[in-house]
Amino acid sequence: MDRSMVAKKIYNIAIKSLLVSLVFILINSCLDEYIPKVDRYENLLVVDGNISNQSGPYVVRLSASSAVSNPQYKPVSDATVSIESNMGESETLTESEDGIYHTHADGIQGITGRSYRLRIITHDGKEYESHYELLKPAVPIDSLYTRQEYHQDPIIDQEYGGLQFYINTGDRQEDTTYYLWKLEKTYQFQSDYLIKMYFDGQLSRFPQPDSFYNCWKSAKIPEIFTYSTVDLDQSTVKEYPLHYVNTENRELSIRYSLWVEQYSISEAAHRYWQQLKDQNIEEGALYTQQPYQVRGNIYNIHDEDEAVLGYFMVAGSDSKRLFVDRPNLIFNYPICSLGEGDYDAFKYIGWTDKKTWPLYVVMDTDGAFALPHQDCLDCRRKGGSIEKPVFWDR
Repeated sequence: MDRSMVAKKIYNIAIKSLLVSLVFILINSCLDEYIPKVDRYENLLVVDGNISNQSGPYVVRLSASSAVSNPQYKPVSDATVSIESNMGESETLTESEDGIYHTHADGIQGITGRSYRLRIITHDGKEYESHYELLKPAVPIDSLYTRQEYHQDPIIDQEYGGLQFYINTGDRQEDTTYYLWKLEKTYQFQSDYLIKMYFDGQLSRFPQPDSFYNCWKSAKIPEIFTYSTVDLDQSTVKEYPLHYVNTENRELSIRYSLWVEQYSISEAAHRYWQQLKDQNIEEGALYTQQPYQVRGNIYNIHDEDEAVLGYFMVAGSDSKRLFVDRPNLIFNYPICSLGEGDYDAFKYIGWTDKKTWPLYVVMDTDGAFALPHQDCLDCRRKGGSIEKPVFWDR
């Protein structure tokens, strides 16, 4: 990595650490400090699930909250989970993995105009329900598109180029519509080198040099995007900004895909998601409001004072996928370059720990072998998969 790039990264980290410290100092000096009792946040039921007009199967995830100081995923298994409609339809979900429950492919189907609720009985006999919510008509997505924009870094005085994603909706049927958008990204990226040789006790020619050269990576985008058409005269939403991707990493380096699910949700669901959004963007959230104050639509039917986290969403939905190729912008992500240490490392490859084998080797333009950091030539080590997504060439 170029020394100036390294220095820049170190500087950014130092500045961010300093600002985080200053935020906590200001919070402690300007606000009434809230000292959380950690045990009040532990082992609360967390629910994530929905039903829509789209065909199933629908998925409900149950987990238990963990300590603020030690966050971890704790699935809630062996529960009885069912979805019911106000017309008498119901289905008991099947637990496919720990804490993950799903309907059958030919099971209950969300129908616009009907109301649905979730029922849960945990293995220790506690009973929970969500309030009935009406499945509202879906509003179609008219278009997804991008613009090249330069955004200010929130920490340092620096602008970065990138792509801003926007959405336009189609006409809505109701005077007031509440929207929630959920996003998932998938992008292709490449290693910096092709593999020439590999070492597993002896040095051998690597049969397919580009085997670990191209990778794809998918991830849900954690940002919360909500909108209300209260007091909006026009029947469509135009140029609503979704997320922004800059050129400081490899996400836009080859090809990028954004999958957008647009939900027409209830006023109560909109209020819940908006409160979560506000809490997530507020500095020092633990000091300004208690996390369990963001209550969803699920409650213990025998103890309504029990805090339950999460929401069972009933919503009309539409979805669309957008592909974008590498934009004509300057990219600033680190790129590997062979140095003297990489050539020296190859000379002593026979002394390496067997647990690290196989080791992949590159060859420069002069025919000399080098052993760089393995992230430079195995894209899987950056969290990618060499399996191309089935939708990629559509």
